[in-house]
Amino acid sequence: MNWERMTGSRGALGDARPTMFAVLAFMLLAVGGGAAIALQAHLVSAIVASLGLLVIISGFLVGPNARIEWYLVLVGSLYITLSILWPRYVAVWLPGLPSINPPRIANMLFLVIILISIFGAKSVRDSIFAAAENSKIFFCFIFLYLIARIASIGVSSDLASSLYAVFNEFGVHAVCIIFGVVYGARYGVGGALTFAACVLFVMVVSIALFEAALGHNLFARFVDPANSYVQWAISDKARGGGYRAQGTFGFPITLAEFVVVAFPLAVAGALGIKRSVFLRYALVVAVVLLAGMGVYVSGSRSGYVGLLFVGMFAFFSLMLRGALQGRVEIAHLILAIGLSLLVGVAAYFSVGYVYELSFGALADRVSNSMRALMYEGALRWIVESPLLGFGPGGAIDKVGISTASGQLTVDSHMISLMMDSGLLALSGYVGFFLSSLIICWRKAMVISADEWREYFFLSCAIVGFVPFFFILSLPDNQFLMFFLLGAGVAVKRA
Repeated sequence: MNWERMTGSRGALGDARPTMFAVLAFMLLAVGGGAAIALQAHLVSAIVASLGLLVIISGFLVGPNARIEWYLVLVGSLYITLSILWPRYVAVWLPGLPSINPPRIANMLFLVIILISIFGAKSVRDSIFAAAENSKIFFCFIFLYLIARIASIGVSSDLASSLYAVFNEFGVHAVCIIFGVVYGARYGVGGALTFAACVLFVMVVSIALFEAALGHNLFARFVDPANSYVQWAISDKARGGGYRAQGTFGFPITLAEFVVVAFPLAVAGALGIKRSVFLRYALVVAVVLLAGMGVYVSGSRSGYVGLLFVGMFAFFSLMLRGALQGRVEIAHLILAIGLSLLVGVAAYFSVGYVYELSFGALADRVSNSMRALMYEGALRWIVESPLLGFGPGGAIDKVGISTASGQLTVDSHMISLMMDSGLLALSGYVGFFLSSLIICWRKAMVISADEWREYFFLSCAIVGFVPFFFILSLPDNQFLMFFLLGAGVAVKRA
């Protein structure tokens, strides 16, 4: 495959090697693990053998003299790819220990290489300092958020579990900010990133469509049915008599969240194909159709609202950019018209969603009533400890609602964060999210070079997280959010 002809840029293959290797790594892990399971071998043996093979292959591909920064990109890409494509409930569960699976092992390697990179690679430190200098308010809010989360541990009634929850959040999700900054500084936010997003998007939605066609979880035969989390993850989540697909995620709404967020990046990846105009726009149409089908099979009403958010944001951003630049290009006008049609479709289903809030089926009314009770309870409780909340995990104890399976849940990340760590942490979280979004959006509005498109699609992807902040507390896609926010504030090296 002639990579330079497809992307229209020199050196693109070198930029894409870490991401391409991550996809290859997942395929090797999947094939090796599947073969071992088929042969009734233990899953741990399959994981260890597969990772050993990856180490050997990486030695040939990278060589002994590669820069530490390249290894960071390699391991970080592997971690994010595995976190998207490997169902986290397919794992080995040992008493008293976290689950053991490829994403967890990749995360441990990722943390090690992050530490090595910060202390051993001047280019990594320079990338972080350049981003901090250029986006001071973003890092101030990050600092506020981290301090508030750590301080809230002191008011927790269960210090051990709160400490583990915060460490897990920082080590699994928040650390991806550093990776995003380094990746954005080295490669930018287009090219290999959007191409990989397009590939992952197609793979995830295809798996979800196949699952919906079969009407059952595809990975149920590979899990430990005795584990309570696994039982919840593979349980039937039907709504209104229809099956709800979850793909490689633990819940249908997290699948919908990924579809909404990855959709703009996948469109950017499709538009990056230079070899054939027909192939380029055929893939764009396919991505748009897959986005709609992915949200549909997830049965998530919030997914339609997410598409509405993204479509409206993109439409008005394109119109505003045209006004600021003094011209509206024909291609942009066509894209805006297409986005307006997408907005119309999403609005149609969103109107149905609003209707369901008041007059919908019993299951939907119960779901909405539960969320209303959570918000009411949170407003009553937060006045008792407004600054630091009740400690990580406190939201469940104070406003958790029991589901049909008997598990307590808080269906809002905003409520969870406010109750766990107070208004300081909530302010920091909202602050760094909005500051990165504004930085990306401003670049998309004022940059005259072609690079503006990369920041336009990245800002659209970040907007996709907004509706889920209010109705979803599961952190499955938080690692992706932190990575994109970090990439958004990165200062690309010349």
